[in-house]
Amino acid sequence: MRSNNESLNNGSSLTLTTVPARLDALKSLTALLLREIEALQKAILPKGRTDISKINLQSEIQAFEMDLISNALIRCNGNQRGAARLLDVGFTTLNAKIKRYGIEIFEIIERGPNR
Repeated sequence: MRSNNESLNNGSSLTLTTVPARLDALKSLTALLLREIEALQKAILPKGRTDISKINLQSEIQAFEMDLISNALIRCNGNQRGAARLLDVGFTTLNAKIKRYGIEIFEIIERGPNR
């Protein structure tokens, strides 16, 4: 029978007393890495999303368009014609999207770029 300080059969320099300590350290590190992965996933999720595995293309496009329109309106101080030029779309197209998405221009201007 081996003593606790004998080397393992596989030729490593680990002793039996260090194996449990190293396993505990690996378990702790694994838990930390999993928490970090979860935090990063939450940080990159678009507004309103809670699950990275479920993606709806239409809602993603809508959220992206709303952000683009909002930012253009902020840059143009609420001027829809200026925002339409900035986005390289027609005024009527921009106006229709603002109505479709329920974008409130005055609220966006008050809120500013740092939503």
